[in-house]
Amino acid sequence: MEELLNIHKRNNNYKKIQSLVVGIGKKVEIEVNSKTQFWEIVDIGKSDIENGKISFNAPLIQSILGAKRGDKFTKKLMGNEITIVIKNIYFNA
Repeated sequence: MEELLNIHKRNNNYKKIQSLVVGIGKKVEIEVNSKTQFWEIVDIGKSDIENGKISFNAPLIQSILGAKRGDKFTKKLMGNEITIVIKNIYFNA
């Protein structure tokens, strides 16, 4: 029983650690040029823009993969310079 509790504790810590960076399976709240956007980052072929799901290979998401909450970037995407701020990162357990 104690071993099961230790495994559970390790898994909970893993979930907390994993939610600290932008990646596949995460939901992110970002600010793009001062406008808030919410996205769930999904695998290729699972995008559903109308329902807030965007592929990890989309240029916007590629530019923020691995970022942490509070990070701010100025990027040039599709010929336009944009400012992106990572507001929150959520992990789907």
